[in-house]
Amino acid sequence: MKEDYVDKYIKEKIVGGKDFLKFSFYELRVKENLSVDDTDDFLEMAKWKLEDLGYDIYFSGAKYTYRDNRYTVGDNELMIAIKCE
Repeated sequence: MKEDYVDKYIKEKIVGGKDFLKFSFYELRVKENLSVDDTDDFLEMAKWKLEDLGYDIYFSGAKYTYRDNRYTVGDNELMIAIKCE
């Protein structure tokens, strides 16, 4: 997995929704055609980059609060990133 690819992808996501970013199974595995290993690499790199940008990171099954509501990251959602306030 190339770091440039992850950087570009994250930048595009942030433009689309600055404080709440969702990375789904469909988006990465089907639409982007990433292998299982590439998806794992992507998520690991994206996690570190987004944490450096001030996001809290949640993976499948984790519970999180967004706009005073409690949610659980769904099975089809690989990662959720929420900008820290």
